[in-house]
This record gives sequence, structure tokens and C-alpha cells, in this order.
Amino acid sequence: VEGGYGWGETRHSDATGFNSGSFSANGGLFGGTAGYNFQSGPLVYGIEGDMSWADMSGKSINCSGTCGTHLSDLGTVRGRLGYSVGTIMPYATAGLAFGDVHGDEGPIAFGAQGAGNTYRVGWAAGAGVEDAFAPRWSAKLEYLHADLGSGPVFDDALAGGGTAAQHVKFQTDIIRGGINYKFW
Repeated sequence: VEGGYGWGETRHSDATGFNSGSFSANGGLFGGTAGYNFQSGPLVYGIEGDMSWADMSGKSINCSGTCGTHLSDLGTVRGRLGYSVGTIMPYATAGLAFGDVHGDEGPIAFGAQGAGNTYRVGWAAGAGVEDAFAPRWSAKLEYLHADLGSGPVFDDALAGGGTAAQHVKFQTDIIRGGINYKFW
């Protein structure tokens, strides 16, 4: 089980030259983690994945109306390398990140408006510390940076007819804690 808080930035842009500028998006997340670790002396290495419900969002008024971005879930699959010192293990981690990015704009100048969402794949990297406080239990505190890049999320309907694909950039920094149970 893991949960925490994320803060980051997002941006909307399209081929017509529109650019909202960066604006903040933040909120909480809560979910689960599963993984497998190997230990050789003090070195611990493994892989873990997690999936979290997220409620990270932000709005900007730099659109002659509003631009909004919302991340509804975030998952990662990462390698992990740690160094065990007694029951404490600092570690580094990196791998894939994926999430459901929602975007909306409108009503903005010249009547352009739209909304939509898409699953985006990017990368994540961070570090943490884990404490084996009981034979099968450990607790961890982790920092993670996730970048889901920029890509088309929805089409704006333009007042004069036609559409413009709206690209939404999303990245976040996360501090989270977790409790793990070791099955073997």
C-alpha cells in the first residue's frame, strides 16, 4: 500500500501557435505496489510496479478562458537498486511511468473549446529509504519524478470550422510513503 502527494506542471499547445504557458497541477494519490527483490550481501536489487488512483489537477486562465489538466491515475514499472545497512536500505529507482491525462479548454478566444483524455507513457526516476521494522514488514518513504511527456489529448473545435489537436504536457514530483508485506 502506498500514498502521497504530487506537485508539478502542465502546458497546453497546438499547431496554430497557441501555448498556455506552464501552470501547476497538484494533488494526492493512493494505490498498491508489488515487486520482487534479490539480495546479494548488502546489495538489494529488483523490480516493482505500482498503480495509484490520482487526483492531480490544475487550471490556467492564460487561455482567454480556462485550460485544465487532470491526472486520474498513475502507474510505474521500475528497477530498484539498494544498499542494506541493518534494517535500513536507501535505494535508487528508475523505469516507465504511465497515466491517464485529461485536458480541457474553453470557451476561449474565437470560440475554440474541447475536452478529452488519453493514456500516456513516459519515464520515472527517484530515490527512497526502506526500513524492515518486522520480519515480514517494511515501511518506505520515496521521492519520485514522473514525466509523461507532451502529446495530443483532444481536438479543439474552432469557431470558424475545423479542429486543432491540443497537446498536453504533464510532469510531477511525488513524495509518498508505503507499507510492504514480504511473502517469502
